[in-house]
Amino acid sequence: MLLKTKINLFKKSLFLCLFLIMGSFAATLTAAEKAKFIINDAPFVFRNQKFIQGKQYTPQELQEKVGKAYGVGNKAKLLEIFYTDEGLVFTLDRQNYFCGLEFFMMKEDRDPIIIYDLKIQVGDTYKSIQKKIKALNITYNLYEQEGSNPMIDMEFVSKKFGKINVAIVCSQYDKQHVLLVTILYMDIIHD
Repeated sequence: MLLKTKINLFKKSLFLCLFLIMGSFAATLTAAEKAKFIINDAPFVFRNQKFIQGKQYTPQELQEKVGKAYGVGNKAKLLEIFYTDEGLVFTLDRQNYFCGLEFFMMKEDRDPIIIYDLKIQVGDTYKSIQKKIKALNITYNLYEQEGSNPMIDMEFVSKKFGKINVAIVCSQYDKQHVLLVTILYMDIIHD
């Protein structure tokens, strides 16, 4: 009788442990889905899938890996694949090489984007981004023209990818909040 009670208690404890492990695993997956976007020399991670800068992906392959895109657009020499839920655009050149990303910063729940130690988040402004860039000693150019959105343009040189162009477009109204961040791997783009 005592042995039977101990076995039942052991089974209940085992079930509880298994339930807790499954719950923590589900929480980990949810946290991974909401992870911030990090741009550096490592592969870009989106929806738990790795994408290697400079590797060829057809729009169909990309969508098979991470799900159906909102749309696909042509832009000059580039092809764009839109994921509007995340405010993200993959950029491929005409030979389908992964050569860039765009992030729309207008969503309230947008997680920060980290581009080679530069952290950009919702609520950042033209002035706050300039302060962050100066603190990191990054060379940048400012483009201000009456009637158009102010833009901060930077170039990084990566040992792995060569020249990387980052453009940060801000609103022309009020506090000049960041609207769009574009990253292009210039040495990867094929004509």
